Amino acid sequence: MEVPMKYLIPIAALLLCASAHSVSFQAADKQFATKMCMLAAKGTPAQLHQAVANSQYSYLGIQKKIQCNGLSIGEFAKRHSPYARVIKRLNRR
Repeated sequence: MEVPMKYLIPIAALLLCASAHSVSFQAADKQFATKMCMLAAKGTPAQLHQAVANSQYSYLGIQKKIQCNGLSIGEFAKRHSPYARVIKRLNRR
């Protein structure tokens, strides 16, 4: 069975997008900043909120102070988080 060319490009694009999101993260240490970066990448909005509520920091303080792999935590969340609410919370000004 031959697949028409008009279907191959969308299928290839879909496969590329799926493989781009299959990045795995592993925490290097147990510091607060590392925990927040991990939550920015793969944590749920509830997990992020709980971590901030249990810390001495506000979302704004976290935005200003924490860098993840050379990026602001908000930009890191934009690139890696599947949750729009996590991205929004970490990019407020």
